[in-house]
Amino acid sequence: MEDTDRQNLEEPDNQNRKVALVILLCVMIPLDLLIADPGRARAAAVCAGVFAYTMWSRRRLRHRVWFWAVLLLLAASHVVLIRFVHWSDAWMSPQAILGVALLDFAYVCGPIWLIEEALSRESKIS
Repeated sequence: MEDTDRQNLEEPDNQNRKVALVILLCVMIPLDLLIADPGRARAAAVCAGVFAYTMWSRRRLRHRVWFWAVLLLLAASHVVLIRFVHWSDAWMSPQAILGVALLDFAYVCGPIWLIEEALSRESKIS
């Protein structure tokens, strides 16, 4: 293994990603098993994937308190939606699941984008 490969493995950012992935899996696997309904488990898995991708794609905001507060509020709304909406146990095509995931991604990233825009405009005015 080259020195550059060894340095990449030892970077704190790579360690943070590994820890975040382990924490996400430790939380989501029991939740999926607890739900025990295949439709709800699928919805929870799609939501978990969307949240994981959102956290990864917006990782530059990880030091902002408002980012985590928004994600926490959105996660709470997802729990309510997953719990009280009837999710079909029928087989869904990958295109249908992708459509749901894209809609959920817009629901999660929309508020984050709006807050980013508002804060950037506020800093330009000052």
